[in-house]
Amino acid sequence: MLLPSPIRSGPNRFDPFLLIFRFLSSKWFHPTRILWLEVPFVMFIISNVPYTEIDWIAYMEQIGSFLSGERDYRSLVGSTGPLVYPGGHVLLYTLLYFLTDHGTNIVKAQYIFAFVYLCSSFIVGWIFKTVHVPLYLYGLLILSKRLHSIFILRLFNDSFNSLFASLFILFACKRKWTTSTIFLSIACSIKMSSLLFLPAYLVVLLQSVGPKKTWLNIFSFAFVQLLFSIPFSSFIWSYWTQAFDFGRVFDYKWTVNWRFLPKFIFYSPLFSLVVIFLHVFLLVVFAVKRWNYPSKASPLQMVWSMLTLQPLSSVAPISVDFILTSLTTSNLIGILCARSLHYQFYAWFAWYVPYMLYQANFSMLQTILLWGLQEYAWNVFPSTTISSMITVFIPAIIIQRLLTTNPRRP
Repeated sequence: MLLPSPIRSGPNRFDPFLLIFRFLSSKWFHPTRILWLEVPFVMFIISNVPYTEIDWIAYMEQIGSFLSGERDYRSLVGSTGPLVYPGGHVLLYTLLYFLTDHGTNIVKAQYIFAFVYLCSSFIVGWIFKTVHVPLYLYGLLILSKRLHSIFILRLFNDSFNSLFASLFILFACKRKWTTSTIFLSIACSIKMSSLLFLPAYLVVLLQSVGPKKTWLNIFSFAFVQLLFSIPFSSFIWSYWTQAFDFGRVFDYKWTVNWRFLPKFIFYSPLFSLVVIFLHVFLLVVFAVKRWNYPSKASPLQMVWSMLTLQPLSSVAPISVDFILTSLTTSNLIGILCARSLHYQFYAWFAWYVPYMLYQANFSMLQTILLWGLQEYAWNVFPSTTISSMITVFIPAIIIQRLLTTNPRRP
């Protein structure tokens, strides 16, 4: 096995300790071995850590209404409110409804979600192996208390959303674009949060396969969404406005990222406009400065290419690292600019933060410290001024470094 070269802070520096650490990482932290190490740990959690009810009963109540024949999203209501997730969520939790004795067998549900967690963990490890990063980064993932909690102790739909989003990224890294697009659409059919990947994905697609195949992938994405909407075709307007409500206002008491702001700012329409503007601004900046690296095309040239079906000229080969970094950056920009983040939203991006810290040229020690800070902040409940500042600071500094410094591997 070829050993990855040690990080050098100078032209001739040799760090034997880092070389030894990386050797141990490559030898012992292989994804499949970590997966097997996770199995007894996950079983221990199920047996010894109490399950916390948050949304599962509400999900099951909504599915019960669906199975009784209700198709109007405004009337699919549970104890926590109306159904606000797309059709993929409904079909998925309908299956879980029957697998868990109408939602009453929580332990069986936990084992199903534990399997989803282990699959997600393995897929992320496979992605890390595909881009040949030091596998000590993967070691950080199995230490995440919050990720274990989201999947195994809370049974959130973010777990399945995260699984399909990881499959989307894996197949994108393998340049299996149609399969990748289908998995992205499935992820969005469970929770629309995976739309955060879409800006960079479209830019990468256009430079990889040209405008015609990019349009075909867009149509494939839309077709999958239409399939999931079929059961609700009798109340289609209710479906689309409820399942993809971009104007939803979150409760201040649950926010993880903006606790340091006063309530009147958090609920202000102006604040909402500011984060939307920042989101769009950062997407445009990265499209101009980073995501167009293979073609050097401007956003206007890309739009023109899509409208005229004329391929971009002089597109350089696209590396796997470029694909992964672009997709995860697009997602993290959305996290930074989110109107509000809840604890379960950690599953949207936490898997890839170690890789992004690595790509942003943080040292091994800095990567571990920043990851540890992030993990600390997302485990503080309820969130505090300090913890919420950290949840904003970590994505902000990663995005700033990825924009202003050359990535470790373009």
